[in-house]
Amino acid sequence: MFSGPDANVGIIEDHRLMLEFLRAVCRKCGKLVVVCECSTGMEAVQNVPTSHADIILLDLSLPDIDGFQVISRLRASGSFPKVIAISSHIGPYIVYKVESLGLNGYLDKMNATLGSLTAALEAVLAGGRFLSAAYREAKASVRSDNWAMERLLSPKQIEILSLVSKFEDDAAIAQQLSIAPRTVETHRTTMMRKLNLHTRVDLIHFAKTQGCI
Repeated sequence: MFSGPDANVGIIEDHRLMLEFLRAVCRKCGKLVVVCECSTGMEAVQNVPTSHADIILLDLSLPDIDGFQVISRLRASGSFPKVIAISSHIGPYIVYKVESLGLNGYLDKMNATLGSLTAALEAVLAGGRFLSAAYREAKASVRSDNWAMERLLSPKQIEILSLVSKFEDDAAIAQQLSIAPRTVETHRTTMMRKLNLHTRVDLIHFAKTQGCI
């Protein structure tokens, strides 16, 4: 039995079976109304603000922009729903972004059940947080690592690192971030020096080990 309050829910998920599972759980809870369903990040940016969703269930891996970019763009537009991130991946980069953006929850897609999703919705709608066991383990690992990405790199460098991992050149990264290509090059060079890396391929490999998406 769902013990949380009545709420409007938005679902941003590009896999049909997962979307249907999330929708079914919300309907089973009884007090939750699904007011928005999106399969891409840009659809979410366009539709969530007008849906009046109190909370969104957000897949981090979307076909166009990732879930973290969705949150940043929604907030820039003045929309601040509660957020439960959903992903089959976990790593230092995801922990860093979930914490730095202040997201309300993280649910492990690979182990999502009716009980875990219901518990996440109840906790977040009651003003708390819900973090899966895999997330808590990853967060503890980052805290104990003196060489953790977030201790060595600035927020801007981490943002650039996440784009380098997608094999984009400096000009493409600069265009996406609205900065000069030379600025990207300077940050990339500084990152490689801090991390004792020697080539762009080394940097891409490091980004992947950190779980950049």
